Amino acid sequence: MVTASRFMEAGKYPKMSAVKRWGNERVAGIVSSIVGAKYYDVSCGFRAYNKEALLWLNLHGRFTYTQETFINLAGSGRIRIMEVPVEIRGEREFGKSRVASSIVTYAVRSGSIILSAFKDYSPIRFFGGLSGMCLIIGSLFETIMLANYFLTGHFRNYLWAGLIGAFMAMTAMIFLILMIVSDTLGKIKRTEEEILYFNKKREYYGDDEWEA
Repeated sequence: MVTASRFMEAGKYPKMSAVKRWGNERVAGIVSSIVGAKYYDVSCGFRAYNKEALLWLNLHGRFTYTQETFINLAGSGRIRIMEVPVEIRGEREFGKSRVASSIVTYAVRSGSIILSAFKDYSPIRFFGGLSGMCLIIGSLFETIMLANYFLTGHFRNYLWAGLIGAFMAMTAMIFLILMIVSDTLGKIKRTEEEILYFNKKREYYGDDEWEA
């Protein structure tokens, strides 16, 4: 897949508000972190796909395909994505964007798609990270309670810290269980995607190429 990049070269940056520019950079950073490769622009829809990319492409989001495509193709390691710098007009001369009614709406809806794709393709990092955060927070509260006990000889006034720590530890265990289950489901999903790939290849390109 080849995609146009508005932010790959400094001399070709489009004119846009600081909020939009900041949002594009943050989203590109998040998606790059998920797929393990550096991309400068993951929201531009000006793209070209070869046959293999289209056969492997499976999208589930109902709002926008731009970021999910990167996670689906590059995140799975099946397709290489190349960025090509382009220069565009950043200010719209006619009409208005119909993707979303506001920047906030776009951020919320596209963010949910990114999180969902991240959960599906990297369940260990997704749920493992959540479990680790809960465990760290819980340990901090337990440390507060124990420090008070060693200083005063009782748990009074800081029992709430122990309860919060225990709750966070239980939450961490739940995320670990979800990680194991999601990882198993992810392996099943990858197998199903391979079956779907060969089915599409046979349907659209005939038995001779499918057998080859």
